[in-house]
Amino acid sequence: FNAKFVDNHRANLIQKVSMVMAITERLGEMVHPETYSNIQAKKTNQDKLRVLYSTLQSGGLRVKAAFYDALETHEPDLLADLG
Repeated sequence: FNAKFVDNHRANLIQKVSMVMAITERLGEMVHPETYSNIQAKKTNQDKLRVLYSTLQSGGLRVKAAFYDALETHEPDLLADLG
């Protein structure tokens, strides 16, 4: 299941995802406005994704599945590389 992928590849995703804000925006209301601001304020994509991962952990399977779908849209080559 996609949630397992999101958990298992956490370190690789944090290092390699470049479209963090586009993915965050795609998650919409699943990301609390304060968390969205915190993500936006971070300087690096890695730090942005670390903050986003806290939402993924607390949001459960539905949010992880939406995150995976957003990765399919915005980072298809990365998903293919991670297999």
